[in-house]
Amino acid sequence: DFEKDVKDVPSIFSVNYFLKDKCGKYLNGMADKKVWILWAELSVHGDVDAIETPTGLIPKYGDLARLFSDSLNIPIGLDCVSSIVTRPQLAMV
Repeated sequence: DFEKDVKDVPSIFSVNYFLKDKCGKYLNGMADKKVWILWAELSVHGDVDAIETPTGLIPKYGDLARLFSDSLNIPIGLDCVSSIVTRPQLAMV
């Protein structure tokens, strides 16, 4: 394992480019990426929780919804989520 000699192993994050707003618009534009960066920063500092996946850490729905609303004034709803995270998983987080 290469990480055994690494003092500070970096966090790896996944981005969901299939998340949509209530109007069906994909939330993957330049402004939207700000939310993903804000979430990653909060996660590194322990201010939000993350879900571990084989490809990296992903945000919990509530944290992501709050950041989109607070940062960009974009409300997102469960009916707009399309990703590898299924609706039952979102309901549990």
